[in-house]
Parts: sequence; C-alpha cells; structure tokens
Amino acid sequence: MLADATVKNNEYILADELPILVKTALFTIEFYQNHLGQIKGSYCPMYPSCSEYGKIAITKYGYVGILKTFDRLHRCSHDLENYEVIIFDDEVRYLDEPN
Repeated sequence: MLADATVKNNEYILADELPILVKTALFTIEFYQNHLGQIKGSYCPMYPSCSEYGKIAITKYGYVGILKTFDRLHRCSHDLENYEVIIFDDEVRYLDEPN
C-alpha cells in the first residue's frame, strides 16, 4: 500500500496530504508492481524500471511527475543509443533517472 509518508523538498508529506490524483497514480503503480508485474515478469531495458521511475517522479514532482511517467512510458525501449549503458544485476540496462 501507499507509504505513510513521502519526501518532497526535503520535507516529509503524509500520504493523507497528497492530492487524490497523485494517490491514485501511486496506488496504480504499486498495484501493478505487486500483482500484475509479478505475473508478467520484468523485461524493461531501462533503469530504473518504468514503474519505479513513475513512483520516483510522482513522489518528487506530483502532477508533473505523472506527465513525466507518461513520457517515459512513451520513450521506453526507443532510441536506446541516447542513454548511458549500465550493468545492473548482471544485465545491460539503459540509465534514465527522473530529473
């Protein structure tokens, strides 16, 4: 479930204080990670994975983070030569951190 608190601007924000759209987006991602992702398995070539990217971006940027997540989902696995290559868990991944 949603964490009890999240960090924004170096301050903790209680989950109760998050806007409903942000809570819904985080819940959807956590549901995917905990249920659908377990069935489907992970084959995302990016690091962090798209769902983890979404959690980070939404927690850090709120509504703008939702847009960043949609952008990331659109870019996933495209133009991989534009990303830094890293080795993560003995697999080649492409670094794209939310910023």
